[in-house]
Amino acid sequence: MALISCPQLQADIDNYFTAGNPALATEPNGLTKFLLSPLNTQGVLQSQVSSGSGKLRQVELIYTPQYLESEISTSTSKSCTNANEKGQLSSTYEITQGSGVQVQEKFDIGNMALMCKDNSLWFASRIQAMMRGLVNKMSTVIATEAVALTGVFGTGDLNQDGSAIALDQKVISTKRADGTIDPDGFQEILFSSMNAAYPSVPFVFGFGDIYKYMQKINFGCCTNDGFDLANFVSQNDLVFMADKKVSTALGGINEFLTAGAGALQILTYNEFLGEFNTVNDESYKQGVINDPETGLNFDIQIKNDCGTVYVSLKLDFKTVGLPDDMFAVGDPFAGVTYVNKYTITNP
Repeated sequence: MALISCPQLQADIDNYFTAGNPALATEPNGLTKFLLSPLNTQGVLQSQVSSGSGKLRQVELIYTPQYLESEISTSTSKSCTNANEKGQLSSTYEITQGSGVQVQEKFDIGNMALMCKDNSLWFASRIQAMMRGLVNKMSTVIATEAVALTGVFGTGDLNQDGSAIALDQKVISTKRADGTIDPDGFQEILFSSMNAAYPSVPFVFGFGDIYKYMQKINFGCCTNDGFDLANFVSQNDLVFMADKKVSTALGGINEFLTAGAGALQILTYNEFLGEFNTVNDESYKQGVINDPETGLNFDIQIKNDCGTVYVSLKLDFKTVGLPDDMFAVGDPFAGVTYVNKYTITNP
């Protein structure tokens, strides 16, 4: 009597080779995580542009540039009239419906019957993977849009070597000619954010060279000339968040971005949010699903067509920033948007 062979065994590869699911791997995307965090936004603009009931609104924000010093007199006199009437400027914020990210997948019930994993667990894991894919793609788009929203540096700012800043991109160095850490690069970032009147400490986004520099300067001790790196970093505020997509959007591993808290915002729109826009029939469902990692709500459609289930996830979104005419021509901050580009060039 022959022995009966055991059926083919199946298990997830991450149970044997990795500590996490390879289907959920992602490049560092610190910018997206920061922009979605409570630290960056209270959601006021988002709630106006998209009210949460499947409605889109165009929001016009009004502002008046501050007084120039040239408009202020250094002599005083009694005056009952003047001709100095200040006007207003505005910037419009809105989302174009149909502009965002979408991913679709189908599930054949007959094929699923042949696999070892429970159907509901498989379906849940695929929804999670779809959301992760959407966030990854969003991060690429957000990085590109953020780069387009950069402004100029404050008046009087120069490259680290003393030359004029070209194309609104400041050049700093992270290494000296002998290969040791150059703390001046760190100081230049602090100076530029102060000189541009950032509303918060500078948040730095990038990968490659700036990542390596921040790692070394945070854990370094002293330079050859006796400069105490650890003490210097501990007494100066700067937050670095790794983001490979930002460096890619800027053009290379030696490029990075800085921003002040609140200077960039992500606007989103859900078509299927709200009681009237939600459908929950046996063969068709539409509504929203929350991504627990980012807090984003994605529109979801599920259609059961005679044993084949079709799933679609999407989200309309847009990255927006401050207008570049917040400050009048002649103001030390003219063209400043609290978002700036840097590049690293070492001797």
